[in-house]
Amino acid sequence: MKFSFDKVQGKGNNRIDGDYSSHFTDTTILFSNGVLYCKSKVKVGGDSNNPNVFKFDPNADYHLLLVNGKTNAKGLSYHKEQSSVSRKVRLADVSPGFDK
Repeated sequence: MKFSFDKVQGKGNNRIDGDYSSHFTDTTILFSNGVLYCKSKVKVGGDSNNPNVFKFDPNADYHLLLVNGKTNAKGLSYHKEQSSVSRKVRLADVSPGFDK
């Protein structure tokens, strides 16, 4: 699993360099019938050395994004096949303890 963040301008995102494997737990990766499935619990406390690593703010609104797309040995490509974006959601309101 890797972290990335949205580009300031245009579509896409930038991969965050470094080893952030300690931020991911209970990771499951499955390749079945030509489809790669990945899930993980992610620590949302950020990283004091890199402000681009996600840090949960219980007072912020977020858009949840669900996408699918192609991947190769270099990683994920632009997810253009299908996507769905939620309305703004304050995660702390709908899921108390989300950041624990």
